[in-house]
This record gives sequence, structure tokens and C-alpha cells, in this order.
Amino acid sequence: MPYRETMTTYSIYQQHENDSATLLASGLSKVVAVVSAAELLSQGKSHFTVEFFRKSDGQHGYLNQDGNHAPTGKHWV
Repeated sequence: MPYRETMTTYSIYQQHENDSATLLASGLSKVVAVVSAAELLSQGKSHFTVEFFRKSDGQHGYLNQDGNHAPTGKHWV
């Protein structure tokens, strides 16, 4: 179920070696995105990004593994 559209929503993308990406989940709250990312890591998956979008002002960027939001993303490993 998508998180409220007026709030910041998060998506998780699996990054591939050829610079393409596959959407794994979208419309997530921050808490669900972090929990989902932790589950992916516990399953041995890595090299994915958590991206955010804030509809109110159109801002987008990344939620990095250290918990900080940034305009550039680092792979979760």
C-alpha cells in the first residue's frame, strides 16, 4: 500500500553492472524503506539504492546507508 502521496516516499532500486536498475519497491515510508533495505542485506543482496521523492517541493535524492539524505547516492553493501 503506497505511503501518503503528500509525504516523502521512498523507492528501492537494484543496481546492475551495466548501469541499469530494477525497481524493487516504491511508495514506502522511510521506516519501511530502511527495514526493507536491512532485510535485503540480510539476504545477501547488495548494490542497491534507496531513493526519495518529496512531492511538496519536488525534491529527490538518496537515503544512504549511514542514514543521511543526499543528492548523490551510495550503494548499500
